[in-house]
Amino acid sequence: MSKPGKIFLIGGLLFWAAMYAFRLVYGGWHPSLWVPLVLGFLLLIAGFAKEWRNIAEFFTMRTTKHGLNMGAVILISLVGLTCVNILAVKYNHKFDWTSDKLNSLSDQSLKAAQALTQDTRFVLLYRTDDQNGESIQRSIKDLAALYQNVTPKISFESHNAIVDPATAKNYDFSSGPFALFVQQGERKLKIDTPSEEGVTRALIKLSRTSKKVIYFVTGHGERELDAKDADGLSFLVDELRVTYDVRSLTLYQNKNVVPEDAAAVAIVRPTQQYLDDEIHALREYVQVRGGKLLIAIDPGMKQNLAGLARSFGIEFHNDYVIDLRSRTLHMGPASVLGTNYPDPSAITQGFPEASFSLFQIASSLKKSPDAPSDAKVIGLVGTDTQTMATSELGEVTYKPNGPHTIGMEATSGKSIVIVFGDSDFMCNSFIQQNLNNDLAMNIFAELANDKDLISIRPRVAKGTKLEMTRQNFNAYVFLFLIPLPVVLFILGGVMFWRRRTA
Repeated sequence: MSKPGKIFLIGGLLFWAAMYAFRLVYGGWHPSLWVPLVLGFLLLIAGFAKEWRNIAEFFTMRTTKHGLNMGAVILISLVGLTCVNILAVKYNHKFDWTSDKLNSLSDQSLKAAQALTQDTRFVLLYRTDDQNGESIQRSIKDLAALYQNVTPKISFESHNAIVDPATAKNYDFSSGPFALFVQQGERKLKIDTPSEEGVTRALIKLSRTSKKVIYFVTGHGERELDAKDADGLSFLVDELRVTYDVRSLTLYQNKNVVPEDAAAVAIVRPTQQYLDDEIHALREYVQVRGGKLLIAIDPGMKQNLAGLARSFGIEFHNDYVIDLRSRTLHMGPASVLGTNYPDPSAITQGFPEASFSLFQIASSLKKSPDAPSDAKVIGLVGTDTQTMATSELGEVTYKPNGPHTIGMEATSGKSIVIVFGDSDFMCNSFIQQNLNNDLAMNIFAELANDKDLISIRPRVAKGTKLEMTRQNFNAYVFLFLIPLPVVLFILGGVMFWRRRTA
């Protein structure tokens, strides 16, 4: 290439580079930039005119053709990747192949997001600019994106409270490294635990303009609602209070009448007998007023409620179901695994197959032979054939005689009665075991006629174990570790030989 041709071409490129640099510094276009633009264009035209033969010869060389082919492949790949990214941004969709479904929302969260009728803002406030702050923003933004993929009514924004103190003051954010708020209009809720469960609880709470009332009967030694010990119901009650107004009801103090605003009434492990007038009030509430009643009673207790359950079509045997497999859970034989959901029910229809509910000292139930003719009685939870029902606890010969039903539902008209031969699955020490929380919450959602709340709750992700047995190790070695390097070596040799002989 001649010296003038080089000067023209290099000079034209330099003029254009100077024009581009000035535009970046200036922040926009200026009329004076027409000078380097035109001069650069003229110099490039002069350079191509001067060296057109050399340029044409360059493009006819075999090495140039191979290089252009490779450049075309790279260009096409870049264009394809760009198109894929544009489509991914416009049509965002995730495929969740994790065993714990870490990138998916539970049914409960999906229903809560889909039920939104107002624009909802997720507002994150934080006080740090280090990597920890970036990690917090990224994790909560990813969580919000799961909900945004379900509904366009959710938006996410984050604010540094140090840089934006006015917003921090508006949300009363004065302590802690970060806080997440969910806001609809002027209503806003602070989420103490920024997890799927915390966000879903907030969405459900915001979606309810009024709360239905659930009464827990007291006065007969029932489990205490706000007790935080192992036998208390504080965890269950806290969960219910997100959606419902939970109150205690002492029947004899209320003239043995169930209040008119009762959406459901629950009896959980009474240890003393109910009076006849109280039983009559409960029966009148169900059969005359179409009420919703939960009876969770343990065997061995003199609560005088077996006759009440029988009048609705469910017979309480007052025996003990034993399951020796509970020893693998480091529990006694009176702990029973509820693995069978015998009849179709909205309460249990979403439960996974390989899961169970856990009960402690449970009695078996069955449909009463003299059940009302208009009553539909179905089983909710039962055991499998490897369990045994016995009238006494102690030294007994273990002879499986299952399956046994532990929970049943009787419906007649508008009335619903759910009976469980155990109450421990709802207490603080058991409710977080496997499906117990889902089962308890779905029971109350069914009784309160809140079909949209019957589903699986968000659960904590568990780690995945990789057990490398000797057989697995040998399979990995002979199928991957040895063949893979050999195949790569052969492919490399073939490519090298083709390039040498091209």
